[in-house]
Amino acid sequence: MRVTWIVPSLAFLVCLSAASSAVSLEIRVGHNAPANDPRHQSLKDFARRVAVLSNGEMSVKVFPANTIGKDHERLELMQSGLLEMSLTGEILANFDSRWSIISMPYLWRDQAHIRRFLNSDIADRWKAETAKTHGLVLFGFLERSPRVLTTRETSVSGIQDLAGLRIRVPQIPVYVDTWRAFGVVPTPMSSSDFYSALEEGQIDGMENPLEVMSAWRIHEVSRHISLTDHMLTSLFLVASKTFTESLTPRQLRILEQAAKETEALHAQRMQDLEDVMLRNLAARGMQIIEAPDTEALKQAALLVHQKYMTAFGREAYDFVQQSASSEDP
Repeated sequence: MRVTWIVPSLAFLVCLSAASSAVSLEIRVGHNAPANDPRHQSLKDFARRVAVLSNGEMSVKVFPANTIGKDHERLELMQSGLLEMSLTGEILANFDSRWSIISMPYLWRDQAHIRRFLNSDIADRWKAETAKTHGLVLFGFLERSPRVLTTRETSVSGIQDLAGLRIRVPQIPVYVDTWRAFGVVPTPMSSSDFYSALEEGQIDGMENPLEVMSAWRIHEVSRHISLTDHMLTSLFLVASKTFTESLTPRQLRILEQAAKETEALHAQRMQDLEDVMLRNLAARGMQIIEAPDTEALKQAALLVHQKYMTAFGREAYDFVQQSASSEDP
């Protein structure tokens, strides 16, 4: 763990604990998005549900915008028992590579398809093993809208328009490999840096769900959005195993129930917001390419699936393929 960030983070967390000693159980949950992002609002819902279900005996404080560390830093803090919870993206696969299946390009039909996998015996086994091996307990999964592409100058209507573009991607191997397969120059960087990188022309574009494009005010630094829908992913609500083992059975049940209720609230919020976010981005001057040609992208994606098969296994991949047309669980 790097001293450059753990010392100030630890000092900050200790101060927070001391300042809130009157609360019987205080839980801190961090995430990387600004406070106007839907995930922050849903974590506030989570905090309210925990307070209600515990009759005020448990308190959740939400820290947005990497206030208590970036995604990988928060996960490491939880592994060390220094932070209770975090909402994080697919960087969880950097700790347990099996979860890279969630990020496979053009794999998932819709969010119901993802839920069928997350509710499967395979995923339940992975959750138990992630907790045992990595000290990270998966409490819930929050939906995201499909990941799309924004570019500063180039209008992207198909794979031919991507050649040579510098596209920011998360610092996660599957994203690097996916966009390299798509023919771009993938540029890994933290979410805290992509706005300024677009503004200064260090990158030609970046990919993310619409809620990120909206909350981060991408219209100020980029002109085009291509609805590639190249990935459909999920956010992980994760807790420290050290923390969960300190809870009473009642406290654990409260967190589990609050997480389940928050999943449903967040899903409805995302459904309500998707069209609104797209209209708002168009109204702010962004050019929307609504139906890009994705056939060549889908063919390139199959190469990524094959490369990562050893990470998540044929059993999981076959289950996902076979459950694509099933009914909701």
